[in-house]
Amino acid sequence: MIDKSVCGPWVVVAGGSEGVGASFAHRLADPGINLILIARKPGPLNETAERARAKGVEVRTLELDLFDLGALASVRAVTDGPEVGLLIFNAGANSYGHEFVTGELDRVQGVLDLNITAQLARRRQVHRGPVRPGRHRARRLGHRRDRPADGPEPA
Repeated sequence: MIDKSVCGPWVVVAGGSEGVGASFAHRLADPGINLILIARKPGPLNETAERARAKGVEVRTLELDLFDLGALASVRAVTDGPEVGLLIFNAGANSYGHEFVTGELDRVQGVLDLNITAQLARRRQVHRGPVRPGRHRARRLGHRRDRPADGPEPA
């Protein structure tokens, strides 16, 4: 069971319209956690939002390609008001698909911008402001603190 007192009243799910992101959204909606869903494709985004709303939670959506580094202003506009307790950054892709050594460097840089730079910018946005004790503004899945002290190192 997901504890709303730990996650906070609002969770941002970037890449929250399909697959794993949609699963996160549905699991979070079950205990009554409000959602901010960010995704590129409007159809799946709206479908996931409606399914979560049917569980009685408030859902804000943002149709956005996180590859666009100028997208931060749009993310800020929907995340500044609510108390966001958790960011799940599930967005990412290899939008180029070539080997690092033989590919065009600017296209490889675009993949890095999407999967690393954009994620850092979004995480920084969520970390702004005071954090109440016991709350995490953002948590990366597979983080060291997510495993037992004697458990294996995450892959």
